[in-house]
Amino acid sequence: MEEKTLEITDNVRRAMDYAFDEAQRLLSTNGGFMPFTVTVVDEGLELNEHSGETPDDIRESVKMLLAQDMPEGYALCYDGYVETDEGTRDAIVVEVACRGAARADILAMLYIQDADAYTFEPSYAYAGAQAQLYPAGTKPIVSGLAALETEESAQDEDAEEAAPAATDADEADAAGQSCPSAPSADDQPDGEGTVSPA
Repeated sequence: MEEKTLEITDNVRRAMDYAFDEAQRLLSTNGGFMPFTVTVVDEGLELNEHSGETPDDIRESVKMLLAQDMPEGYALCYDGYVETDEGTRDAIVVEVACRGAARADILAMLYIQDADAYTFEPSYAYAGAQAQLYPAGTKPIVSGLAALETEESAQDEDAEEAAPAATDADEADAAGQSCPSAPSADDQPDGEGTVSPA
């Protein structure tokens, strides 16, 4: 496991921390727990348990919840294990992602069960990344001010691009020539044109 700076919002970090705290409490008092999510909703944090026969069932349950609520972020927590330099170790595992993120980060807090007591590592460590569970095409949450600034900037750029084009067309008309317009990206036949990363 390695150190890594997480690119998550403060609210999602609170959800992640709450998930680790709740998992420690449940293990210490009950000896186990059902996988659960802590989601960031308008009202604050919301905890939901997810049951299923397989890990895929759990992930499908989480996907359904995210598609329904579209929260700002989620922390999926379960009792699992990770591979370390010392071999396989028990761990509280939390998968965390913000809405619209390209991936989810996997964090793990190692623990040892000795008789009826659990001893937890003082902090979690980064354990990898995988695809996040939001529906495909989910956009990140953008504050109203940031969205307005982005929209105004795009409008300014469109106006700047349109002005020189109009001037060129006016000059062509004045010279008695027609000025053909360049094909747009939408006019390109499939399989041709520029390639953008997915």
